[in-house]
Amino acid sequence: MSDRESHKLHPDDEGIDRIEIQMVPRFKESGLSGSEWRVSAFIRLFRKGEMVYEEQHGALENAVAFLPHLLNSLSDHLAKPLWGETKKCYQVSCSEEGKHKRYLKTQYSKQGEGPLPESFFNKFRRFCDKHLHRGDGDLEDADTNYTETPPELSPIPDDGGGSASSS
Repeated sequence: MSDRESHKLHPDDEGIDRIEIQMVPRFKESGLSGSEWRVSAFIRLFRKGEMVYEEQHGALENAVAFLPHLLNSLSDHLAKPLWGETKKCYQVSCSEEGKHKRYLKTQYSKQGEGPLPESFFNKFRRFCDKHLHRGDGDLEDADTNYTETPPELSPIPDDGGGSASSS
């Protein structure tokens, strides 16, 4: 990757693409209070096929009630960031390898506003064989807005100190 390119997430990417809440039985053995079957509710969060978080609750109702808080404070609970460049397909929920790197010709906001001002970095996404065909129903995420080779970049403006700034 050149120093003048970076990935751009798919606009529909919300980080988590699957949530499971499952009741899991376990047998508790105790000589003092007696043995019995108990259950716990596990919340499991996934991104691109990988579990990124798991939490146990004593009851299903508690797990369901806690879910909004968990989603609103997710970064506080995770061991590492959800977003970042990945070698996986950028289609939401796809866990396949992103074999095809495609560069955006023009960028738009998540709301479809644009085109956005020219960037000094080439933005790219990766797609698997199945999701390489993007269709024509979106401005940014459309077949006609991707290219296999990086577009020509404008020079980085002089920072006034006589040398080009690279930040």
